[in-house]
Amino acid sequence: MTRKVILVILTVMACGYALTVAVLYKSPEVKTVYVLSEEMRTRYKNPLNANKISLNFSPYYIDGTSPGGSVTEESVRRLLKSVAPFCDTIRTFAVSGEMEKIYPIAKNEYDMRILATAWLTGDESADKAELDTLIRLANTGLADLLLCGSEGIHRGDYTAEYVIQCVNYVKMSLIDKSIPISTSDTAGAWLNDTSGLIKYADFLCYTYYPYFEGVSADNGAEAFGSMYGKLAESALGKPLICGETAFPDGGGRMGRAVPSEENSVKYFNDVYAWSVENQAEIVFFEAADENWKGPPDSVETHWGICDIFGAVKPQYWETLSGIMKREVEINE
Repeated sequence: MTRKVILVILTVMACGYALTVAVLYKSPEVKTVYVLSEEMRTRYKNPLNANKISLNFSPYYIDGTSPGGSVTEESVRRLLKSVAPFCDTIRTFAVSGEMEKIYPIAKNEYDMRILATAWLTGDESADKAELDTLIRLANTGLADLLLCGSEGIHRGDYTAEYVIQCVNYVKMSLIDKSIPISTSDTAGAWLNDTSGLIKYADFLCYTYYPYFEGVSADNGAEAFGSMYGKLAESALGKPLICGETAFPDGGGRMGRAVPSEENSVKYFNDVYAWSVENQAEIVFFEAADENWKGPPDSVETHWGICDIFGAVKPQYWETLSGIMKREVEINE
């Protein structure tokens, strides 16, 4: 055997050994831990310190109103007045046009903490105008946390990469860079994301409805907690806020999920208690029913804490009275 052949054999053996070691040895996974600045930390709500709830808010609860139409400042005040005794945070679903009426009233007259959502469609020109309004609201102190889009990745209106561009545009335009910014999308969209979107977001805002998965109200809080755990593992240590969840009090059955007044309150009570125990913020859907979303028998018109007149529904009186009582005791 020649010297050259021996060298070749030894080289192959060495490479094979190195390859075997590389396959068998896996370096420990490094998890990124997100550290909040003190300025940003103050903008996140701790339910153990703030007993009131958070609600999705729309001014289109009065019959005959719908997005694209006009709303009055009086109707905005009416609904805010109804929810203010037990709610200190609202989340909106757009910032331009008639929706702009919400922000100065909610902030200046009711001292609400506001999660402002820029409604994105994928139309770059229209979306830029919406984002510019979001930036203006934030820079003038009328928005506390910012969301670029709502479930648009889930619907296929735009991509995660598009959201990243929007988030960067807003972040670079803020006077106060500590204002948290993200997008809101379904839990599934976040879990299936491959773009690295969470790296660009200051928090993970997600929507999750056990009802649409056919989960009963009795098992709703358990399903909610399980999903929260999965998302927490993917959040890189960043804060989680559930931007939407609830159980309808009317509409069609979905598997074991049966809409009713009793079940809607059951889910609310269980998930609210879970949120306080786990120091997790939940924005419940929604402040009031909105009839423009469908016919009376549609589940889409049966999510509100209040009815179409802006009055709290009777099934929630006992629960919300307890929340208000505890808030008074905390402040005494």
